[in-house]
Amino acid sequence: MENPKNIKRRIKIVLVTPRLTIGGAERLLIDIAKCLDRRRYEVYWCALEPTSNEASSWQQEIIAAGIPFRVLVSDKRSPYKIGRLGRLIKIAFRLWRYLREVKPDIMQTQLFADLYRPVGRLARVHIIIGIEHNLDYDEPSLFQWVKRRAHSFADSLIAVSGAVRQDVIRRYGYSPEKVVVIYNGINETKFYRPLSASKTYDSQSLWRFGGAGRLVEQKGFDILIQSLAQLPPEIKWQCQIAGTGPLQDDLNNLIKSLNLENRISLIGPCSDMRQFFSQLDIFIIPSRWEGLGLVALEAGAAGVPVIASATDGLQEIIQHRYSGFLVENIQPETLAKALECVIIRNGAKELSVWANNLQREVMSHFTMAETVSRYEEYYERIITEKN
Repeated sequence: MENPKNIKRRIKIVLVTPRLTIGGAERLLIDIAKCLDRRRYEVYWCALEPTSNEASSWQQEIIAAGIPFRVLVSDKRSPYKIGRLGRLIKIAFRLWRYLREVKPDIMQTQLFADLYRPVGRLARVHIIIGIEHNLDYDEPSLFQWVKRRAHSFADSLIAVSGAVRQDVIRRYGYSPEKVVVIYNGINETKFYRPLSASKTYDSQSLWRFGGAGRLVEQKGFDILIQSLAQLPPEIKWQCQIAGTGPLQDDLNNLIKSLNLENRISLIGPCSDMRQFFSQLDIFIIPSRWEGLGLVALEAGAAGVPVIASATDGLQEIIQHRYSGFLVENIQPETLAKALECVIIRNGAKELSVWANNLQREVMSHFTMAETVSRYEEYYERIITEKN
């Protein structure tokens, strides 16, 4: 393949993902792909599986942005179960054929698509890179073993936080000099809301709590629901949780078992998060672990005070009692005590200060423009290094 250093045309980048679903990693990649300088980069999107129903509008958004979108298999059976070796081979062959057709200069993978990096080598892709979004606490040992082998086929990895970088180096034995940190950014125009100088918080008023994310174990919404059940009766509150996921029925059953149907609502996917944030007094992130926490950036841009678990990734966004409140050892009891402390003991005096500080931090360091600039610098550097 022609050396990219000598190419006068745009650099071709193929983004390889398992399938397009509603999630922070997917949203980030879409925004980056749309914002890359088209005078320099020619972007393609390759999904191993069909798009989920709830993400169909996202696929249309990609296509409308002029990014060619290819799905390798037409049915929605999972290709990641070990027993379906034939399906894995079929996907690998179709990916190889697609890469030979497009002839990209860079193949960029994320999530389960990382396992197909060897195909990129067989297709003679010049540069293979990956994005690591999360701390791999829930991945089975077999998958970790396979992923460790897949990492050996990558020229470099992007970690979305310092915590993820350290996890990749420790868990997979990846060379530290080949793992760079590029923080996630958000399209601030979608979330930014000027803070009201007249906004006040009264511990005696009705408190409007909110949470958002995939309804999975990692996000800890069961912890949030149980913590709210433990709040003292003098705190009046309502809570909305936006998102979908496999634990939706379990969470609804938990809400019913605690007799909180009139106070906690699972509202499903939300198409207007700025409007959602505007209705809240406190945004709560009860995650058991987070690589970074894109939703914390979104809430920060919207000017909502944040109470979050003190996971490594979230600590790179929020400073305790400066730009939010971090809860150590996240459990229903510890989160309930934190909410009580903020609302009653402190009289909610610090919330406006925290919201202002977090919004300033997000708008200074976590915008999409900043993230895209870092990605473009990274692409140019790795192309130079490979030559």
